[in-house]
Amino acid sequence: MSILNLGAGLPVFIGPALVGLCIGIIGSEVIIWLLAGLYLISAILTKYISLPSDNRD
Repeated sequence: MSILNLGAGLPVFIGPALVGLCIGIIGSEVIIWLLAGLYLISAILTKYISLPSDNRD
C-alpha cells in the first residue's frame, strides 16, 4: 500500500519542483513540451505493466 501512496504522491511533489527549477532557465514553452514528453513516456510504459500470473499447483 505504501508503494501505491508513493506512486500517487511523488508526482505531486516532482511536477512543481521540476517547473520551479527549470522555468526561469528554459522557459515555459519548453516546460510544456517536457511535461508532454513525460506523459507520452508514461503512456508507453503502461503497456509493459502486467499482473503476476497465478501459478497455483
